[in-house]
Amino acid sequence: MSIRKNLLAFGAVLFFAGAIPSWAQTAAETQLDTDITTDVQDILITLNGPFAKGMGLFSSLGWNTPPVIFDLKDGPRVEIGAGLGAQLVNLPDLSSITASMTYLDPGATVSIPTFIPLPFPVATARVGLFNGLDVGGKLTYIPAFDLSAIGIDLSAEMTGFGFDLRFKVVDDPLLPTIAVGGSYDVMEGNVTVSTPLNQTFAVGGGSADISGTAAYALDWDLQSFGAQVLVGKDLAGFYPFGSIGFQRNSGSVTSSFSGLITNLDAGGGGSGTDRPLAAVVVAQLPVLFEPKFVLGIDVGEAFKWGLLFESNGVDVAGSTSFKGRF
Repeated sequence: MSIRKNLLAFGAVLFFAGAIPSWAQTAAETQLDTDITTDVQDILITLNGPFAKGMGLFSSLGWNTPPVIFDLKDGPRVEIGAGLGAQLVNLPDLSSITASMTYLDPGATVSIPTFIPLPFPVATARVGLFNGLDVGGKLTYIPAFDLSAIGIDLSAEMTGFGFDLRFKVVDDPLLPTIAVGGSYDVMEGNVTVSTPLNQTFAVGGGSADISGTAAYALDWDLQSFGAQVLVGKDLAGFYPFGSIGFQRNSGSVTSSFSGLITNLDAGGGGSGTDRPLAAVVVAQLPVLFEPKFVLGIDVGEAFKWGLLFESNGVDVAGSTSFKGRF
């Protein structure tokens, strides 16, 4: 099943928070709203915890991290690069919370993959300041797009940028190069998917048949401070390197749901009234501190191809890039 279908299936289960006035509801509808909303909250809490944690790593991906410090005096002075990558966000098995659900059975109804890939394009630039110190900049950008014109109910946009400073600690022909660095990254974005609803739930002696439309939106606004130690060795055009460090993440990841339910019959006692969906929003801060591990290689001299793998110990990401040094 495709990632989009999985997201839509996830959304279809979560859009059941009715928002019609209480005086227009039957007792069966009122009780159903209360119980389904509780189920929805449990699912959101289960999913948003690891997703928010993964977004902390996502905000800082794409840096070119070999410990080659640029120098305005002796060169190389400047590096410019462009690349593309994806992070795999590790999601929990929803069947683990099935026993706590009143009506929903997320383990059987919702098909969520173990990992969801989040793509990111990235452009980087770096310039030397003086011997042993350089500064870098990073831009990650996906312009706003809407695929509804071609029959895909998906829209999204993303913007991120960052700055870092690196200082050379050891640079000896016989020893690995060692540098230390610090970075600041910011990222914000959103993605929205829409889906038709077609669900049936057992309620008392009857059932609730749902037929309508709904939308699932994910918004994030993140900041990350990081520090790391970088180690690498130039082996005549082949440069393996790695780093270890930590990040302090802050910000929010917010999930919201909206739409319309039609043709509702709650337990044989429903009013059949169309029901607008109140937005259900859950915001959760990413973890304050997390580790960060990097392994990579650069191949080439003045023009290089790079391959990079990054992780926070739970989620993983990979990227490839091309870079030119002047």
